[in-house]
Amino acid sequence: MQLFGTNFVIEIWHNLDEEKDGDIDFHLTYGGNKFFGTAITLKAISRILENHSASGESANGLYFLTNDMIILKEITSETLISALSDIIKEEGRLDSIFTRIDVVSS
Repeated sequence: MQLFGTNFVIEIWHNLDEEKDGDIDFHLTYGGNKFFGTAITLKAISRILENHSASGESANGLYFLTNDMIILKEITSETLISALSDIIKEEGRLDSIFTRIDVVSS
C-alpha cells in the first residue's frame, strides 16, 4: 500500500485497521532518497515490555531499545502522514531518525 504526502511517498505492508495500537515498518521516499522506518504506539511498547518481563529479555522488561522509530498516538494513515510531514520540515532530520536505504532515480 502507498500513502502520499505533499512531497513524499510512504510504502507499507500492513493493514492499518489492524495495527492502530501496534507497530508498522515503512519505506519513506523523499527528495530522491528512500528511508526505512518503524512507527509504534505507546500501547505496543507497553505490551513489548510486559512480554520481555515474562521472557527475561531486556533485563526482564526494564527497557525498550530500537533504531529508526517514531512513536505515534495511533497507527493510521492520517497520523503517519502528518507526523512525517512535520519531521520533513526540518532539513536533515530524516537522516538522524531513519536509515537511508536507497537513492531513487527520477
